[in-house]
This record gives sequence, structure tokens and C-alpha cells, in this order.
Amino acid sequence: MSDGRLLSTCAGEGCGANAVRLAAFAAGAAALWAQVIAVRAGLAAFGGNELVLALLFGWWLFAVGSGALAGGAVLRRVPAEKLLCAALLLFAGVVFWEYAASRGLRGVIGLPAGECPQLGQVAAGLALITVPVSGLVGFLFPLLAAARREGGAGAGEVYGIEAAGSLTAACLGTYVFLANGREDLLAFGAVAGLLLAAAVFARGRAAAACTGLLFLWVCIGGFNLRCLAEWGDALRWRGLLGAFLLERSADTPYGNLAVLGRAGQRQVYFDGQLAFAFPDPLTDETETHIAASQAFDPKRIVLIGGSPGMVRELLKYAPSALHVVPFDPALPDVIAPFLDPEEKDALASPVVHVHAADPRGFFRTLPERSIDLILLAAPEPSSAALNRFYTREFFEEIARVRAFAGVLALGIEAGIHLEEDTVAYAAACLATLRAVFPEVVVAAGGRLRFFASSGSRVPTRDVDLLAHRFRSSGIATRFFRDAFFAADDAFRPEMLARTDARLARGLAAAAPERDARPTLFLRHLIVAARKAGSALAELFKAVLGLAPWQVAPWALLPGLAMLCLRRRPAAPVLIAVGGTGFWGMALALVLLFAFQVMSGSVYHKIGMLAGAFMCGVSAGALWGRRVRRGRTALLLAETAACAAALATPLVIFTAAGVMRETAMNLAAAAEIELYLWNGVLGAVTGFEFSAANVYLREENSRSGRIAALTDGADHLGACAGALLAGLVLLPSLGMTGAALCCALLKAGTFGGLAAARRGGEGGAADA
Repeated sequence: MSDGRLLSTCAGEGCGANAVRLAAFAAGAAALWAQVIAVRAGLAAFGGNELVLALLFGWWLFAVGSGALAGGAVLRRVPAEKLLCAALLLFAGVVFWEYAASRGLRGVIGLPAGECPQLGQVAAGLALITVPVSGLVGFLFPLLAAARREGGAGAGEVYGIEAAGSLTAACLGTYVFLANGREDLLAFGAVAGLLLAAAVFARGRAAAACTGLLFLWVCIGGFNLRCLAEWGDALRWRGLLGAFLLERSADTPYGNLAVLGRAGQRQVYFDGQLAFAFPDPLTDETETHIAASQAFDPKRIVLIGGSPGMVRELLKYAPSALHVVPFDPALPDVIAPFLDPEEKDALASPVVHVHAADPRGFFRTLPERSIDLILLAAPEPSSAALNRFYTREFFEEIARVRAFAGVLALGIEAGIHLEEDTVAYAAACLATLRAVFPEVVVAAGGRLRFFASSGSRVPTRDVDLLAHRFRSSGIATRFFRDAFFAADDAFRPEMLARTDARLARGLAAAAPERDARPTLFLRHLIVAARKAGSALAELFKAVLGLAPWQVAPWALLPGLAMLCLRRRPAAPVLIAVGGTGFWGMALALVLLFAFQVMSGSVYHKIGMLAGAFMCGVSAGALWGRRVRRGRTALLLAETAACAAALATPLVIFTAAGVMRETAMNLAAAAEIELYLWNGVLGAVTGFEFSAANVYLREENSRSGRIAALTDGADHLGACAGALLAGLVLLPSLGMTGAALCCALLKAGTFGGLAAARRGGEGGAADA
């Protein structure tokens, strides 16, 4: 236990315990803010696809673990106090570099807007913004542990203080800085905190120099770091779209919105992917009137997503209420300065109601059987956040509010030839619709359009009936005519027959999309990657084809390794710590995906998810420092980890049930439930980490090396958890299956620890 004395390892007159604690706190806060910057940059650069986070966290944790091992090795030759101040200053400089590079990441790696990246581009881009900063995070840990105290359990205190810094940074960053659109303040606060810690820790001239740097940085912050963000945004788009120029970029709770313009034509990008262009009267008329002709006299309409021109076209049907629900609630304000007078007048119509709410939450506020036409014009499911608009649960919410003869209309880009990957993508969407709606009609062509209802012959492919409905409406249009239905590929008999035959083959292997296992966005990624010639296509196609029996047995591998090494004192414990790192990161990703499916706002609240986990880590680590029997505590932690993994699907199911309640204020309760459970997972992780240090502590001079070994095992295991959970477990098994695999993993490591205790020879005694 800590006695608060100054350490003999600190230079000269010594470094006070509080100075080291401040350094640990500042490092934890800076690490959290740097991670948030990296996550937001990765999502914005690569289409918002959450699988990017698996690679990002993989790089992050690998670098942290490697940095921890490097720090432990350096401690054999150099005292901690000679490195800490320099490491803190270098950390501050690297955070600034990360912020600058992350804003222009897409431009730095030369990835054109709207294109699917190559696997190498994604890996290189994420390494560029994560490895330098996370490597220093790991390198600092054994230095702080060695400077703080003599016993191995001192690593638990540093671990807990860093976690407390991360929690504080998460709350401040999420609810103050990012809530006001000031991502630049994350970088400013991280650098300022590290410079302050270096100034307090240093002595003599070094302290004066650090103080001067801190003063200079505060002065720089006075002119506002937003200029750096603007430079990065310009770099992100410069030269990638010819004459199109960036006119506006905005970070919202759901992602990054960018408006690019050229000669009065504008394109709206969401996380680097084209959402829509405007003005585009031909597309607006075509999509609107094809969908509206599928319904009988639509008067109560909901438009999800879509362009301003679609609102103008829908108003021609003289609706009694037209509800416009943007896929991102901030979108109307972002594009408002670029609308022409007709579009502004349409949005100002008294029957138009623009809702600044999440679309899934919006449908819970509508009464049953109250809508005649729902036009789903959101971007295609390129991420789990957009995938949640294409699941059975969302379609069931739509079915509740749709009038008996009402119609849901949506479409996906499929290409004329309907290749194998595209068929699988379209068939999954069709299977989901058929699981909810009795009548589903598919229109052929390069863009497959789906129309779903309960009424017989309400959605139809009868071109005469569709033309009659359109003529009867008496609507005047510039481009669209009733002859379209007979002339276009969408309803041409031979095209319909070919489309039906190919979709029928795809349906044999298709399953409805569920919130608990979103795969449609992976199928969309496969199609886009195939067109771009990216290796991601084959990777995810193989992953989606995995069966549970091919994946689950691998979870027992760490336990078998522990049995083989049971006579070596430290090996089983380090494997258990690495297994818990894997377990914690995998379940954190499961909860992240669940949070994204429920709310879609991970881009804004990733800091709170990470901070909640670190809050639990802090509590668990500080509690673990107080244990007296390390092996018994480890077995307790293994049991708790197995139980927590088994309970995670129930927690997600409960939160989803709360979210589906019609009272929208319960959405916050569902989010809090996931935060709290993430904290529980963190507490188990932190407790086992500290218990392992108690168990493995040796002579005082090796405290830094013990901290390096356990920290390295923890982070390298978490690195494997991020990669395998994000790229294999979640795509192939879904959230429930991934959680059960984690339970199987901890059951195996529990058995390995128990066997190591019975192994007798060479076993270490309880601490």
C-alpha cells in the first residue's frame, strides 16, 4: 500500500507523489482526448464505417502495449525521473501533430471523396494518427509506476489515476467542448495539461522552460485553434473533386457533414460519402413520383433523408402533413445558406414539419395507422449507424404507424448486371422487408426500388395502373411523365423477370437484418470494395460465411496455453491479464455497436463510452490494490468476467427495450444503462490488472518492469480483442454471439489459472 513518501528514485530533492499523480492524471486525460480525435477522424475519413474502429483500436492498443514494454526495458538503464519530463513534452507535441494530421487524413493518404479505400490506405492512415500518440501513452505508464512507488501494486494506483483523468476528460469533452462544436479544444486542453504536468514535475531550468512553453501555448490558444481545423478540412477535400470546392464543413453528433459546390451545383457528403446533390430536379422528380404513385392519394407523408427538391415535389400532392426527418438532424441548418428561393419556400410551407430528431426516435412519437407514405431516402447502409434504418426492428416501427394501405418506399444502387455480391446485398434487404410486410414489390434497373405495404395491389408493377395514378394526381412536372413507367427499365417485363430470378437465388441464403446483428452495411462494403478492387471484399465475404462452430473453439486457446505453461510462475497470470484485455475490448466494441444501433451518435459520445469504461477501470484498479491474496483475487476476477460476458446480451436487450418505449425521454436512460455497464466491464478489467500486479510483485527495483509486463499483456490482449471482435466476431456472430465467445474465453482462462495453482512445482505463492 502507498505511504505517500517521496521516492528515492526521483532526482535530487525528489519529486513529490502529488507531482507524479498530476502527471498520471494529465496523461490519462490527454490519452482520452487524443483517442476521441482519432476515432472521429477515422469515422469522418472512411465513410463512418464502425469497422474502422477495430483497426484504429488495434493500432492504438498495439502501440500502447509496445510502448509499455519499451518503457520497461528503458528503465533497466535509465532512472524514471530523467525520462518523465521529456516524455511529457514529447507527448504534448505528438498530440498537436495528431490533431493536425487527423483533420486532413483523407487528403494526406490521397483518397478521393466517395471512393472505397484500399485496406492498405485505411491501415496506413489510422497508423499515422494513432501509433505516435498511443506509443507514448504506453511508454509513460511504467515510468510513472516506477516514479510513484516501490511495490508492484503501485502500477494499480497509476492505472487508476490515469483512468480518473480519462473520465474527467470524457465528461468535459463530450458535454462542453464537443457539445459546442469545439473539437479543437480537445487538442488545446490535452497539450495544456501535459505542459502543466511537465512544469510541475521538472526542476530548475527545465521547470522554467516548461512554464514558458505552457504560457506560449495558452497565448496560441487565444487566437483560436479553429483555423487549424479549417486548414485540415480544406486539405481533406483539396484537389479530389476537380472544380468542386469545400463551402462548408460541420461536425455533428452523428458525423461530419460537408457541402461542396461548383457553378450553383452542390453535393452533400456524410463522413466522406456522397449523400445527395442539389439542385437535381430530374432525380428529385423521378424518385418522388415513382414512390408516390405506389400509394393511393398520399396525404400524410414522412420523408426520411432526401434532398430539399424532394420536399418541393411531395408538396404537389397537397398533403395535410409532410414530416421531414433528416438522417442527421443538423443537416437543414448546414445546407440552409445554399438553398434557392423555391426550396426555402417549400420548407417554409405550413404543412411541412422539419423534425430535428433521430428518425428512429421520431417514429415512436407518431400514433398508429397515421401515415400514408414513408419515403426512406437516407444514404445507403455504409455503416452500422445507417444500417439501423434497414433492420427488422425499424421496419416494425414503420409498420406500426403506416396506414393499412400506406406504403414504405426505399431504394439501393445495384447496377444493371446484378452481380453475386450485389444480389446478396439486395436479397438481405428484401428478406428483411418480407419479414415485416405482407406485400413487397421490387422494381428493376440500376437502382433497385422496394415498395412494401399490407394492402393487396397497393404496391404494384402494373405500369398502366401506375401511369393512371400519376395522371389522376394532376401534377405538373418538368421532366417526369406517366410514360416513364412503360419506358424505363424499372418496370420492363424482361428486366423484372431477370431481377426476380436472381433475387430468388439470393433469398435462399439471406436472413432478415436485426439490430443485434447488422450485416447489410458489410454487404454494401463488399460491393463497394469489389468495384474499387479492394481486398476488403474478400475479407468480409469470408467472415460473413463463418459458422459459430468455426469461431467459438478458438476462444479456448488462451486457457490451453495456460495449461501448457502452468509450472511457470508468471506466464499463466500474464495470459489471464491478456485474456481480460481481449475480453474487455471485445465487449466494449459490442456495447459500442449496440449504442450506435440505438442512437447513432457514437461520433459525439465515444468519449463518454470510453470514459465510463475508464471510470470502472479506476475503481477496479484502486480496489485491486488492496487485495492481500493475489491468486484468489484473480480467480474472483475471472469468474466476474465470465458472468459479465453472459449478462451483456441481456443488458443490450433491456436497453433496446427501453429505447423502443414511446416516451422519447427514455432514450437517455438506455444510453446511461450502456454507460454503466461499460463501467462494470472496466471495473473487472482494472481489478484483475491490479490483482495481477499484487500477485507478481517482486523486489522493489523491478516494480517498473512488472508494470511494463502487465500493462503490455493487457494492451496487446486488448489489441487482439479489437481486431478479432471488430473484424470477425461481430460480423460473423453478431452482438450476442460475440459476448458468448468472450464468456467462453474467460471460462477457459479461469480453468487455466485453477490448474496453475494445482500445478505445484514452480507456482508462485500468494502475495
